[in-house]
Amino acid sequence: KELCDYAAERNLGIVLWHAFPEGRDDSPGLTDVAAREAFFRNCAQAGVKGVKIDFFDSESRTTIDAYEDLLRRAARHRLLVNFHGANKPTGEVRTWPNEITREGIREQEYLLWGTLPLAHYGALPFTRMAAGHADFLPGYVQPRFLKNTTLIFQMAAVIVFSSPFLCWPDNPEAYLDSPLLSFIRNVPVTWDETRVLPGSVIGESVVFARRQGAAWYLAALNCGPDPRVLELDLAPLNLEGAVMETYEDAGAKGCRIQSGTAPPTDGRLAVTLRAGGGFLARL
Repeated sequence: KELCDYAAERNLGIVLWHAFPEGRDDSPGLTDVAAREAFFRNCAQAGVKGVKIDFFDSESRTTIDAYEDLLRRAARHRLLVNFHGANKPTGEVRTWPNEITREGIREQEYLLWGTLPLAHYGALPFTRMAAGHADFLPGYVQPRFLKNTTLIFQMAAVIVFSSPFLCWPDNPEAYLDSPLLSFIRNVPVTWDETRVLPGSVIGESVVFARRQGAAWYLAALNCGPDPRVLELDLAPLNLEGAVMETYEDAGAKGCRIQSGTAPPTDGRLAVTLRAGGGFLARL
């Protein structure tokens, strides 16, 4: 409770991690309904805002029933839920909107000890992401975590891999020192409209436009081993009078930001992407 009170004074909310099975941490698991109820009640009384429940590692009927019971009980205590070590979503959020993200995806935690194939980034937006939100952990900024991607690839991935609870994976100090801090602070986590634009090829390239209010965010990922030039058609977005801010790679680890330009009058924007590179614009 002391930690929650401290956070509340700074307009922050606390999310607690807890293992679902027995024996994965130093507290009882959540396989028993009485343990679930006690845990959620204690969280609510302390002022916790949400819970991250981990290590389900099964799609059995018992596990599927547990998801629904956990969401129901968490909702009664006004708690948000993030499931990890979970299967992909199957529509639970329609009944229980307090589920704000889940794993069920090979995400960028993997970059702590390995490398994800570029084609993996190019396939997921059209396969796994079609099932619902994913806690993909996009947005590394430290060079040692970029692996086969670039800085702007990582920022564009924040737009592509949608999650209402956006978990940034890098060190907070790295974000505070980043030239992209303004984007990081202001990027939306929910969207009014999403469009997949021409130039997208499953497993090779991703071009998304997402809108919140009057602002469009354009994100492109090159998920191939060679440089790529994309001709983006912005005309369907009705951008007359818009002002554009663009973010492009400057080498593999740097970025170039240009503000205050107008979109091309013919609506066509040519973008050159490095191998494993990205492009990002706010209009």
